[in-house]
Amino acid sequence: MLAWDSQFFGFPVAKMTDISELDDLRAQGVRLVYWATPDSNSQPVAAAAGGTLVDKKVTYQMDLRTIPPEQLQFGPVTEYTDATASADLIDLSIQAGLYSRFKVDPQMDQKKFEELYTQWMQKSCSHELAKAVLVIREQGKCVAVVTVGEKNGHGDIGLVAVDASQRGKGYGVALIRAAQGWFVQHGYTSSQVVTQGDNIAACKLYEKCGYTPVSTEYYYHFWL
Repeated sequence: MLAWDSQFFGFPVAKMTDISELDDLRAQGVRLVYWATPDSNSQPVAAAAGGTLVDKKVTYQMDLRTIPPEQLQFGPVTEYTDATASADLIDLSIQAGLYSRFKVDPQMDQKKFEELYTQWMQKSCSHELAKAVLVIREQGKCVAVVTVGEKNGHGDIGLVAVDASQRGKGYGVALIRAAQGWFVQHGYTSSQVVTQGDNIAACKLYEKCGYTPVSTEYYYHFWL
């Protein structure tokens, strides 16, 4: 049983490691079950049990020591220092989640999706879920953001978003280069980022900036 998820959504949520656990979880009154598997052929089995494929989660990694120093530039990117997320940052966080499994699942309450990403940004600004929040501003407004932290010893990229009205200006690359620069400044030699395989633009961005896919997990939701 997942305590945080259950409290957040207001009903029992669990994660299983094998689809054979589904009947037991149903008997326990669980309403939503997550199943993550590296098996690319898992969809027929999941579908037969009532599961919906909601994400192909791709993990990218790179060796930061391979980046030429001249590419480690912050450019127009600065650090957001307020402990409270501004309204424009909240809007960016929701844009960052447009390919999230909590957004694409048709049975998910979309208000809860927005609340989830709002909390993610708020807790990133308060440094509960991130070490720093890096932004690009236009006329005083945050129009692009990347959050940086640490996971399993790697410099970890969290939320990434460029406002829809500002795309095509190279801000995505600027954000990732700034994140890489931040990691190097803080002693990290490797970096990782996790994104949705269906988010083609994000995958191309990370690959352009030197990241290589190292694993893919297929996430299913089962509503019981």
